[in-house]
Amino acid sequence: MSISNDATRIATCSSDYSMRVFKLPFDKWKGEGCTFLGHSNIVTSVRWSHDDKLLLTSSMDGSSCLWRYGKSDPILQLKEVVGNVGSTPRPESGAKPTIVKKVQAKPSATVQAIYRGDVRNAQFYYKDKFIVLANNNSLLIYKYFLPKFDESEILKK
Repeated sequence: MSISNDATRIATCSSDYSMRVFKLPFDKWKGEGCTFLGHSNIVTSVRWSHDDKLLLTSSMDGSSCLWRYGKSDPILQLKEVVGNVGSTPRPESGAKPTIVKKVQAKPSATVQAIYRGDVRNAQFYYKDKFIVLANNNSLLIYKYFLPKFDESEILKK
C-alpha cells in the first residue's frame, strides 16, 4: 500500500494480480478509482513517484512494471536484461567495488533472464531517476529514461 505524496490517492497491491488506486477521502469518493492489470501473479508492492504521475509495482511473476497514472497498460516492464554490469560481491576493507564483467548490448545479443523468483519490492530512488528492485538475495538498481510528450497532442490525432 502506498499513499500519494499529495495524500489524495491510495494505491494497493493484491493477490488477484492487480493494483488499484482509490481517491481519498473514502467517505467523499465512495471507493472511486481505477484498476491496473499487467502482472501474471501476486503483486507484492506498489510505490508512487515523487511527482505522483508514475506508479511502480513488483510481482511474484518475476517482474516489475512502471505505470503512468490514468493509463491502463504499463509503460515499462522490467523482467530481463540484454547486457549487464556486475561487481565483486563485497569489497574487502573499504576497497572500491571492481567491475568483473561488462557486456555490451547488441541487437542480436541473447536476452538473459536475471530475475530468479519473485520481485518482492520495488521503489523509486534519488528523485525518481533510478528504480531499485529486491529479488531473492539481490538488490538491482536501474536508471531509466522516459521521453516527455504532450498528452493533449496524442488525444487530438
